[in-house]
Amino acid sequence: DIWIFSLMKNITRDRMLWLRTNVATFVSAFIDSTIFSFLAWYVFAPEPFSISTIWYTYILGTYVFRVALSVFNTPFVYLSYSFKPKEKFI
Repeated sequence: DIWIFSLMKNITRDRMLWLRTNVATFVSAFIDSTIFSFLAWYVFAPEPFSISTIWYTYILGTYVFRVALSVFNTPFVYLSYSFKPKEKFI
């Protein structure tokens, strides 16, 4: 997440905070949900679920929730930046 955010920060030249935060969250949430769900519900589960159940229920289900939460949090990210001290140039 941090690596993607930093890459996006360089690409956008420190602009478009909403895009940086959301793209970083969208990509990392998909990777995290996929790896965790596959390991938890297929590899290490005593009675593994089918791949389609894991994909639709756990991977896409949690991913959609995390994406919606990220979009909902965008105004609060901007609010938190309003409290950031201004840089002073000497």
